[in-house]
Amino acid sequence: AGTNVAVDGEWTEVIEGLRGRAPEADIVLTLGRDGLIHAGHDGVTRMAAYDVQAVDETAAGDAFIGFLMAAVIGDETMAQALRMGSAAGALAVTRAGAASSIPSLAEVQRLIGGS
Repeated sequence: AGTNVAVDGEWTEVIEGLRGRAPEADIVLTLGRDGLIHAGHDGVTRMAAYDVQAVDETAAGDAFIGFLMAAVIGDETMAQALRMGSAAGALAVTRAGAASSIPSLAEVQRLIGGS
C-alpha cells in the first residue's frame, strides 16, 4: 500500500520504517509533481519530476512501476530505471484514461532524450 508523504522530511521516517522491514531493498517513494526519492545501497537521492501538463493521474503509478520494473529486469542501472519510470508516469498523466494513457517505450525514450 502507498504512503502519502505530504511534508518534506516525513519521508525519512517512511524510509527508516521500510528499511527495518527490508534492509537490502531499494526503496522508491513517488511524490507526484515533486518527483521521487530513492533510497538504495549508495544512499538517498531525489529526482525531479518531468514538467508536464497533467490531465488525468489515473494510470501514473501503473506506468511508473511497469517501466521501472521492466528496466530493472532488463539490467538497466537503477538511475536509468528511475528515469524511465518517471518519464512513463509523466507521459501517462498527460492523457485521459487508464490503459490508453500508458506510453510506448519509444515515447518514454524520447522524453528522456529530450531532457
